[in-house]
Amino acid sequence: LDDDAAERFELATGITRLATLDLASNLIGDRGCLALADAPPLSALRRLVLRRNALSDEGARALATASFWPTLEHLDLSDTMIAAPGVRAIAGALERSSLTHLDISYNNGVGSHGVIEIARSPGLARLRHLDIRGVDMSDAAALELARSPHTRNLERLLLTLSGLSAATITALFESRTIPDVARADW
Repeated sequence: LDDDAAERFELATGITRLATLDLASNLIGDRGCLALADAPPLSALRRLVLRRNALSDEGARALATASFWPTLEHLDLSDTMIAAPGVRAIAGALERSSLTHLDISYNNGVGSHGVIEIARSPGLARLRHLDIRGVDMSDAAALELARSPHTRNLERLLLTLSGLSAATITALFESRTIPDVARADW
């Protein structure tokens, strides 16, 4: 599937109750994300998987304003081309969502700035699962996440292959703001 196919969802009037849409490993880019975001048939969507697609920050911004955003519970944008600006849009929209699962793993452009955007977002308090594996971040960014007052509901934090020092990993284990840090994946 590509952007043209994603645009056809707007015409799919018979799928008004669609709860899950898995479009992993396709050719959907920013234009496709804009089309999905504006597609009335997807207004009840609860789970969206766009892993391994060609979307970037513009696509992430479109998703953060999508008609289905308030009902979305699970968003997988792993291994795409989003960077810190796209994460900023998602983080800024977390409070207006039902999102409990966010996967932005293996996006090289997210970096420390993107992790800090999430850590500072009050909407982080909604998340139970945050996957930032393979996001190259500084120890300072990881520590900001550990100290964030918004991590209280996290049940799972995945951040292997993030280039963190042993001291930072220890600080994350000892974090008082991440309640069940023993279930984290370092």
